[in-house]
Amino acid sequence: IAKQRFRGNEFTFKDEDLTDGCFCDLDLPVGIYSIIARQYDNGGLIDERTIVPKMIVILI
Repeated sequence: IAKQRFRGNEFTFKDEDLTDGCFCDLDLPVGIYSIIARQYDNGGLIDERTIVPKMIVILI
């Protein structure tokens, strides 16, 4: 999950192919984000951790 720090919008990305480790493309609009990883099993949410506390996305 990428959560915008000031607007509070959340963008969710899933890694469906676990054979290559953890990987996903974050196609995000310009802003400042916190990146949160969530781990699930068949019973639901197991763990949630902030893996990048602050990330700035800009256009070049």
